[in-house]
Amino acid sequence: MRRLVLGLVVVTLAGCRTGFTRTVHAPSQPLVVSTVVVYPVRLTGTAPLGWREFELGQRLVDVGLARYGGQLAFFGPSEFQVSNWKLAAWTASTVVPMVIRSGRKPDEAVIVRATAEKRVASSAMERRDKDDLAKGGVVTEEVTWVCEVELVRPSTGEVLAEYQGEVKVDPFTPTGEEEFDPDAPMTHLLEKMTLDALKLAAKALPDGAPDVAPAPVTLAMSPAVTAAQPDTGLQAMDALAAEVWVQNRARFLTPALPEAQLTTVARLPLGLLVLDAKDGTGVLPGDVIVRVDEAPPLPQVLARARLKGVPVPVTMKRGSSQVDALIR
Repeated sequence: MRRLVLGLVVVTLAGCRTGFTRTVHAPSQPLVVSTVVVYPVRLTGTAPLGWREFELGQRLVDVGLARYGGQLAFFGPSEFQVSNWKLAAWTASTVVPMVIRSGRKPDEAVIVRATAEKRVASSAMERRDKDDLAKGGVVTEEVTWVCEVELVRPSTGEVLAEYQGEVKVDPFTPTGEEEFDPDAPMTHLLEKMTLDALKLAAKALPDGAPDVAPAPVTLAMSPAVTAAQPDTGLQAMDALAAEVWVQNRARFLTPALPEAQLTTVARLPLGLLVLDAKDGTGVLPGDVIVRVDEAPPLPQVLARARLKGVPVPVTMKRGSSQVDALIR
């Protein structure tokens, strides 16, 4: 069995405009990793936004699935509850029974937990006329996000790797994502740090680990899971504003979502809309997957099921009918 022993090293990486640092700690015991648990992202320095923390966590899951979904089993933030975010142990969440039921070994699991702190610096410039009388002024705000990602080994309570970085959000530099992610630089920084942490985890794959090709389908995730998290601001929205808000949640979870499918995905209950599928896959464009292997329809659930190396049973809505199929 392949086992990885990490040594203490600090590296500065050009992961964003200002870069980020990585500190790797040697584990007390050789490391083997087959499972990754991703926590909701903890946000500080801003109003509590449960949906935002969950959707950021799901974006980190998607980063992992795109690169390592055929080798590592991922569990996402909507699948379990975290009772103590700071505690680096299994008792901090309800995920360990799920890991065991999936046939995974708890001592081969690591946790990715991320924090993003919003810091706002304000400055004022007063204007005066020729008689030195005040003529008003301009107040500007500069937003900086200070981000941290940790790779944690819950079976021993160890932090295996730590990432720190910061990025400024420049309102005058468009990213093309302003409507659905006003803090896109922060999102991308967390994604880059998470991907680097997963590279470390993937170096400790067990012997005989699977290497499964991605599912031959393109899916869009319903925002129903993350949008269901509390946000007091939603109560003050009118129907049109609430509709736009949910559409932006759908676009955040599936950035490549075609405009023609936006309303459909935004209005879905919990489910995965099939945008494209290869012939013989078992599903068709327009199908809505409502169950995956008798579990909730989430991208990571489908990826975990495919690690078994057999077709995955799904339940779908096709038009007005409910259909059972196998994704090959």
